[in-house]
Amino acid sequence: LRLCEGIADLPVPADLIAPPVALEASALSALRRIVMAAAEANGFAMDRTDELVTATSEAAMNAVVHAGGGVATVTLAPDRKVCVWVEDSGAGIDLS
Repeated sequence: LRLCEGIADLPVPADLIAPPVALEASALSALRRIVMAAAEANGFAMDRTDELVTATSEAAMNAVVHAGGGVATVTLAPDRKVCVWVEDSGAGIDLS
């Protein structure tokens, strides 16, 4: 699991797994299923799959609750990496 601090830290995605998911409470279970399927298809161990699904759920729920929504995109990067992008237009976390 790699959390990135900025766009420059992100891996370059290769293949879109599914259409982007508009983040709202009713879409969170669909996003979890997409992430789980991508991880399993790429041979992730069950504990790693669970960790990725949990991290995705937390990030997506935070976008819904604190930013009023956003969009999540699940892609594959080289070397069988599953990349989950959760984007919103909320105020973010004060880094000071």
